[in-house]
Amino acid sequence: MLFRTKLATTRCDLFRNTATNLQRGRRVPMYKLNFQYNEARRTLSCEFAQGHTHGLWEYRIMGDTIEGTGIVLPDTSCASC
Repeated sequence: MLFRTKLATTRCDLFRNTATNLQRGRRVPMYKLNFQYNEARRTLSCEFAQGHTHGLWEYRIMGDTIEGTGIVLPDTSCASC
């Protein structure tokens, strides 16, 4: 999985994350989402709705490492999407 993260706007706490999967040497787009940065927790998070899927991505930043979790939520309504 390849990730490209850049500022989404002039706000310094909103980032656009583009994820691409590599399959047989080819790049396959996965998603483009805006993530909110929480400086106190050092996390990037995004609630999303895609088709019938409602979920939450959260990435924790630790030095030069990022670890993430994706959670599928129980319904398709999304307050912040």
